[in-house]
Amino acid sequence: MKQKLFLLLALPFCWASTWAQPSGTRIIDGKTYYEITNGDDLVSFATYVNAGNMSANAILTTDISLSSSQTSSWKPIGCWTPKVNNANVMYKGHFDGDNHEITGFNVTVNQDYYGLFGVVSEGSVIENFKISGEITNSEKSNFGVIGYTRDTEVNIRNIQSYLTINNNGNDKNAGGILGSGNTGTTNIDRCAFFGRINAYDKTNAGGIVGYFRNGNTTIVNITNCLFDGTITSEISDSHCGGIAGYGGANVNGVKIINCLSLGTLTAPVTGQFFGNIRNTGSSITNCYYLGDNINGSGSSALTSIEATAVTSEQLASGEVAYLLNENVGGSTNWHQTLPADTKPTLDNTHGLVYVNGTVCPDTGTPQGTNVTYSNTEGTTEGSHVPADGFCIYCGTVDPSYLSANSDGFYEISNKKELVWFAALVNAGTYDAKAKLTADIDMDGADISHFPIGDASATSKYFIGTFDGQGHKLSNFQLVNTSAPTNYGMFNATTGVVLKDFWLDSSCAIEGREMVGLIGHLYGGGRLEGIGNCAGVTGKQNNIGGLIGGVTGNSGSKKNITIKNCWTTGKVETTNPSASNGKDCGALTGWFNNAIISIEGFWTVADVVNPRSANTYVYRNGAGASFTISNSFSKNGEQANYTNFTDEQLANGWLCYGLNGDQSDIAWYQTIGTDATPVLDSSREKVLYVGEAGYSTMYDAINDWKLVGDAKAYIGTINGSALHLEEIDDIPASTAVVISGTYYNKVSTTATANTTDNILKGSDGNVTSDGSTIFALSNKANGVGFYPVGDGVKIPAGKAYLEYTSTGGSSAVKGFTFVFDDDATGIEDLKDSKDLKDSNVIYNIAGQRISKMQRGINIVNGKKVLK
Repeated sequence: MKQKLFLLLALPFCWASTWAQPSGTRIIDGKTYYEITNGDDLVSFATYVNAGNMSANAILTTDISLSSSQTSSWKPIGCWTPKVNNANVMYKGHFDGDNHEITGFNVTVNQDYYGLFGVVSEGSVIENFKISGEITNSEKSNFGVIGYTRDTEVNIRNIQSYLTINNNGNDKNAGGILGSGNTGTTNIDRCAFFGRINAYDKTNAGGIVGYFRNGNTTIVNITNCLFDGTITSEISDSHCGGIAGYGGANVNGVKIINCLSLGTLTAPVTGQFFGNIRNTGSSITNCYYLGDNINGSGSSALTSIEATAVTSEQLASGEVAYLLNENVGGSTNWHQTLPADTKPTLDNTHGLVYVNGTVCPDTGTPQGTNVTYSNTEGTTEGSHVPADGFCIYCGTVDPSYLSANSDGFYEISNKKELVWFAALVNAGTYDAKAKLTADIDMDGADISHFPIGDASATSKYFIGTFDGQGHKLSNFQLVNTSAPTNYGMFNATTGVVLKDFWLDSSCAIEGREMVGLIGHLYGGGRLEGIGNCAGVTGKQNNIGGLIGGVTGNSGSKKNITIKNCWTTGKVETTNPSASNGKDCGALTGWFNNAIISIEGFWTVADVVNPRSANTYVYRNGAGASFTISNSFSKNGEQANYTNFTDEQLANGWLCYGLNGDQSDIAWYQTIGTDATPVLDSSREKVLYVGEAGYSTMYDAINDWKLVGDAKAYIGTINGSALHLEEIDDIPASTAVVISGTYYNKVSTTATANTTDNILKGSDGNVTSDGSTIFALSNKANGVGFYPVGDGVKIPAGKAYLEYTSTGGSSAVKGFTFVFDDDATGIEDLKDSKDLKDSNVIYNIAGQRISKMQRGINIVNGKKVLK
């Protein structure tokens, strides 16, 4: 009794008349459906749902004509307010019109979320009916056949609306099918609007949907829909679209696919598809329209538009109906009885359209102009007609355009060939191999065939080899913020080998999630000699200067090698506050479940909105192990990455460090010419004087000049002193002392006068006698020439000093020096203790004295002025 009383008390809020459950039921697929046989049954069903039976199912058994008495107090199915059992009323069931028609839906209201249905949610399905009538709403918002969708997934299918909708309220939302969608996924398929929307005040109005509310969980898919009605507004800030009125910036994505927009739009801001769309994740694909304006002003965020303007003649001929079906793989959604119908329809009682003439195999695209359309099959399948690598009619890739060389590589020399290679891979040759034979300027190239590799399945990932042979790409602009996860020049790869190419700063890569030069490196692979100077931007998560994201695979860890790579462009996630928009890094957004070897990587990339300062290069998501060597980062605090300065970038410090122990030279830099290290052996090798700041050099054949922070000196005798004299260039067979840090040794024609040089050079066969051969060393008394032990050979290419003492029978202990304009060596230091004792003092003539005298003194091998 308490439950019945509650229902009766609740009824006046949702429905003014006495509640009565529809009488007839049937079982469909194990579920009970109430049979709607007339207007009273429809009223009763609405009342039943609004009393709290929100998951009830219904099916129309006949056409329904509503009377004024039945609509005068109409409360929509899923009336939202008030609450029943502490929950707002939303429709969650299956309503099947069974292809019947509802007429006389004439209502005047002042209520939010209004239509035949109010608020629908949680897996509801509404489908298969026509509806006509007139809705006049004075002040409230969100009205259409369905007022509002929210939460989880809602499916709206095969509804034809002939409603007239009058909006008298300010800043409201009206749609021929749906007033507004908010949160969750709304799928609208095979719906059409033939009615009229009159906006007498500011309105977001759309033939299919009026408004998509802000919310990064809102996803709307509109497929195979038709706008053939009328929308009018005289208000300047109304947004009126043939398919959709307005989409907010934070909506996850609005996809309009295979739709046709033919209706009339009369308003200051209009578009055949969007009135205004602010969301970069939205797109228009395989659509056709009659009119001048695809999208309204303010829709610049929309970056993926595949919409074709058509004529009345094309519509009447059957061509557009045929293409709408063929573009999605030969569907049977679109119909047209020829010649009676002047345009396509979604009414399956009309005929299917066939092309009569020759078509391309696989795609069914008509070839040439000698084709007609009818409701009778008369198609002749021809052969593709290729030119420049693609069929001139349907665009299918021609696999015979290039022939692989004897190693199985396609040699790519220009942008047309590179586009062809991308198309070849994506057509199914996922293990193809390519070599670049020239730098390639991609300006004006058709990038629709990129990325290389298909991320829809691991069996379609790129698994081949791409060898750039040191060449670069320029003007490669790959921008699609509505692209699915995994986006870059290479979409998704596994077990791949990518090597020796780079993108210069004229390039740009911008996508949604998992964005980089390589979108997703999955299941192992090797990257070597790859650079990215392009900016990389993503809307969500895993944005990397080189790779969006790296995973071994879901089953086991795989080996991934990254060697001698670099990034310099800005890396940014534009949604750092969201939980799925935090991981971006100079190398990759994240590593996961892989065995990673990184060697010789460097970056100066500006990383905007990284997760934290110590994930500047990458974030270790989970399960990755690392071996990192010779790797550097200008910014951030990444573990195992040494920071460097602008000066160290320019002066050779970084280049030398990238080459590790110098056993395998990969990086080169002509100091003063190259701003950064390069993987180009035609540039100069960077040498390091050594930690002590001094070394020696000797070459019996070549003349050299030192470039960078290094100077060369020859040795001359002046009385009892060894002077080091700087020379600008080094003639062949000249032994020299070098001071400084990092430098290049550049071939030249030397002119320096080295006649008085007493330093000698070794060819590797000079052996010390233990008393007269002195080599450069850094010992306790400082850097200088010190005796070499008996039998020790002087290494080839090094300088040494040969000296016989004249000061007595004891051997000379060494020659120390400082590098200035008149560096001085001290001969005949007979007491080995003297070389270690900083208290021993000499005058400028080399004589030991007990204390410092006025003038220049030698203390610990260095000049001191008293």
